[in-house]
Amino acid sequence: RAFIDANPESQQPWDVKGYRIPGGTPSHPKFAANLPAFPANLKKQLAGAPMPAPRNILAAAVEGSQVDFET
Repeated sequence: RAFIDANPESQQPWDVKGYRIPGGTPSHPKFAANLPAFPANLKKQLAGAPMPAPRNILAAAVEGSQVDFET
């Protein structure tokens, strides 16, 4: 609470007007070109282990970066 009182104007980087996701979003061609490899790399890293969380986290990150917070 003391930090909030001492820094009333503090905000997260993504709350600053004009913030852009580092590396771009899935709509940027350079980033979109790499997207198809992400699930394959994840599968390789998991070595076939039956863990749904990493796949769901990847899906949430990609899908969440396609819209802004207000949408």
